[in-house]
Amino acid sequence: MKVELKSISHSEALSHETNAFSAKVYVNGKCVGQAENSGHGGPTSVTVVWKGKIDSETGFPVHSESDKQAVKELHAWAEENHKYGIEGLIDDLLFDELHWRDFQKLKRTRLLYLKEGKIWSCERGKIPSEYIKSGKAEELLNNSGWWKPEYVFLNNVKKPEFTEKYLEAFVE
Repeated sequence: MKVELKSISHSEALSHETNAFSAKVYVNGKCVGQAENSGHGGPTSVTVVWKGKIDSETGFPVHSESDKQAVKELHAWAEENHKYGIEGLIDDLLFDELHWRDFQKLKRTRLLYLKEGKIWSCERGKIPSEYIKSGKAEELLNNSGWWKPEYVFLNNVKKPEFTEKYLEAFVE
């Protein structure tokens, strides 16, 4: 089961004891739920997504049976496959995204590299963005006196690789 968060709205200002956020929950590419936390220490909730349909008799929102079933299966799957169930799964996905966003901001102004299992940074100086995107920045670093072959240049790392290989080093 592939679970993703999209359309994440996070508020640092409203995050007191937990992260205040809302996000759409996708399971295997289909939006089936809404996750949210008010940021006051309560649990993260995952509910069936409302797709704008209203029952003409009662005035209440109408949820499709397939979305209800998908959210029910997601809860059950998370209980079996994640140490902290659905809340832990969603919070982990949120943390991954927030770290990725921080990484994106940092790499705009700094050169990032992996050294001895930790992520380091240095001034980008006058190295143009085109050099970083094309890989010429790595050539410049290789020709500098301080760069060592075992360092890993991170500014061109894509999200899946960052999450899989470097997130742990970034968090530390």
